[in-house]
Amino acid sequence: MSCVEDRELAEKVALGDAEAIAKFVDRFYTPVFRFLWHACGSREDAEDLASQALLRARTDIGRFRSDGTLAAWMFSVARREFLRFRRRQVLTSLFAASRPPETVSPHNEDVVVIQQALALLPPNNRTAFLLTEVEGLSTAEASTALGIPAGTVKSRCHHAKKRLREILGPAYPEISNYVQPIAD
Repeated sequence: MSCVEDRELAEKVALGDAEAIAKFVDRFYTPVFRFLWHACGSREDAEDLASQALLRARTDIGRFRSDGTLAAWMFSVARREFLRFRRRQVLTSLFAASRPPETVSPHNEDVVVIQQALALLPPNNRTAFLLTEVEGLSTAEASTALGIPAGTVKSRCHHAKKRLREILGPAYPEISNYVQPIAD
């Protein structure tokens, strides 16, 4: 497709044109699914992520700038969904041990280190971080839950992630790869 055709399709999708949305989904579901399947290695996760990426793309299509292709933009949306998924996986696995106290040994070093790191965060940043990254709320949902603007949620999460990278990075180098700010 040409840039003009991409722009026209994006504009129609943004307006809610059912035919354009169907065309958009038909065009991008399979390649996005395939990309995500290779990225995450799980068909079921890839199906969920592809659907989530298309939903996010439908919501954010107004951000598409026609200086690039719609396909490139769509894959950047899919990539961000994958990164969110991976971060949630890593964080959930790190925090999962702390949820049911009866199954956690009080000597689990990781749990203690993570709890200490979280305790070092300012309470507002910690809350925004936990809602979005551990509990999986969207920025908008966290914004509503906290009664603050979405931009403030993003800012607090950014600062929390930055501080956690500083605290946990030396002991857990894999955190540096997953606890990074992302553009929503």
